[in-house]
Amino acid sequence: PEPINVLGSSADAFVLSDGESYAARNGVESVTSLVGNELSGYFRLRLRGHTTESIPFNSSVDEMKARLEELPNIGQVDMQMSGPSKEMAYVWMITFLSNPGYFPPSARDVDSLETVNELSTSVESDASASIIVDTIRNGDDRLQGKFQVIYDDGHTLETTRPLQSFISAEDLKLELEALPNIGQVTIARSKSLVGYEWDIEFTSCALKNGSEVCNDGDLRPLVASNINLEGCGSPSLGVSELSTGSGSGSCPHLNSGVCSDEGTFFNGEYPIRHDIKQLSLGTPYYVQVRLNNSLSHGYRKLSTPSYATPQHNPPGPPPPVILIESTSTSITVGWQKPTENGGKAVSGYELWMEKF
Repeated sequence: PEPINVLGSSADAFVLSDGESYAARNGVESVTSLVGNELSGYFRLRLRGHTTESIPFNSSVDEMKARLEELPNIGQVDMQMSGPSKEMAYVWMITFLSNPGYFPPSARDVDSLETVNELSTSVESDASASIIVDTIRNGDDRLQGKFQVIYDDGHTLETTRPLQSFISAEDLKLELEALPNIGQVTIARSKSLVGYEWDIEFTSCALKNGSEVCNDGDLRPLVASNINLEGCGSPSLGVSELSTGSGSGSCPHLNSGVCSDEGTFFNGEYPIRHDIKQLSLGTPYYVQVRLNNSLSHGYRKLSTPSYATPQHNPPGPPPPVILIESTSTSITVGWQKPTENGGKAVSGYELWMEKF
């Protein structure tokens, strides 16, 4: 500001505040300053009939957050604060992160907070202290609508009926297994902060229209199609592969070229035995077994141990050595082939001799 020049005999300048007065030397004129106005007191917030405890006018972020989250119809909130102003006024910005009874937790267009004004100022006659609530951004509506699941097995493409956004694991299992190109599946549903997740595993075969439908090996992914989903800030669908499927190993010597479909007729006698032949030496083989009846296949059962490796075993002992002939200085002995060669032709023998 520009400087103020005070001229005159014994001229001086005074600063008055908070109601201070000054009387001129002539005894006639006087000046009284205005009292400064500062905010104080408490207020309360109300949401749909539930009211917080008293909140100080200069409440901290943590205290404001705690008072709101004590209400039974508020879950979690995020809080930011600015101020104070010259009049000791503050601004809190509240974001509702979760709301009881709504899913996903963040989905709800929350009603505006109501205020209970218990504020005061340093001027007794002043009633200007107030609380103002503004909406910066409306919340999202709850998740609703329908979607479909599509599966292409490389031969046929099938689509489920429209499915509710909250479909249970049991109902989704029924819908998927109703498709002609899907066998049996197991499904687990879980919740996240933004919606639902379904874990789908292709587990076994099913008999459909007189044919076995099996989903083995590295399958094509399912496709989720949005019909009319809405809420939650423009919902989206996604499919990700948790574990790559693995089919049967390669067995070139078999007609199919893969180590599978080694069926065995069951005659009702236990234990059940099945010989797997023409395997490669030194290669680990993993075996799974599933039974079937006139309806369909059951679930696979892993072996114990989980794998076996074909390898040569040592040959068995030969029959007892026989004496063929002898002289005064020599003997001639002989023996037959061992009854077990360990899986490979015998290539040599060791002859031990000892005096008795």
